[in-house]
Amino acid sequence: MGREPKPYLIFVTAKARTQDIVTGLGAGADDYIVKPFEREELHARVQVGFRMLELQAALAERVRELEDALTRVKQLQGLLPICSYCKKVRDDQNYWQQVETYIEGHSDAQFTPRHLSRLPAEVRRARARPAAQDPRGSRPRAVIALRRAEARGHFDFGWLDTFHTFSFGEYYDPSQMGFRALRVLNEDRVQPGRGFPTHGHRNMEIVSYVLEGRSSTGTARQRLGHPSG
Repeated sequence: MGREPKPYLIFVTAKARTQDIVTGLGAGADDYIVKPFEREELHARVQVGFRMLELQAALAERVRELEDALTRVKQLQGLLPICSYCKKVRDDQNYWQQVETYIEGHSDAQFTPRHLSRLPAEVRRARARPAAQDPRGSRPRAVIALRRAEARGHFDFGWLDTFHTFSFGEYYDPSQMGFRALRVLNEDRVQPGRGFPTHGHRNMEIVSYVLEGRSSTGTARQRLGHPSG
């Protein structure tokens, strides 16, 4: 329960000494009028009191709104270590996470899926309908959702033309976070003479296939930025 608003108190008295006025205001009065007084002056001072009470009520409501907002907000402070290539954030346990996943886990912010408008209608329908029931029992049957190549996340950085089947880097779709143990499935076209700098991945086994072209220097694994060890 909120506190009752403090009334606006006007002293109307015959005591006109300066000490009396100071004592009255010090005792909690908001205004002080000495008798005899003009009605117009008293009316004007009462109107001032109404305005002060309205301002106090508006300020109190604003304070309540800010307090309610603070109870729903968590703050992210400090610097976030972000990989410049995969755009992931290293958490406190030294694991790499999607930026959206990290922020959602450390605040009340929520991200809307990107690139969902490019998904074919049959894919969206397949995601929306529940799994079909097996007539031989209660176990649901698996539903195969067709995902066409053009529905993948796509970015062209000039030296790198890349397609992402699952959420990766700047592409985020919470419904496409991987398949079982498979976390990333990318199709990369790297310009000649370019490549990824050497970088590590924790608790990941990376398989790379060169479909076209060859590495002019070093192994294909090194060309893709993965140590040979």
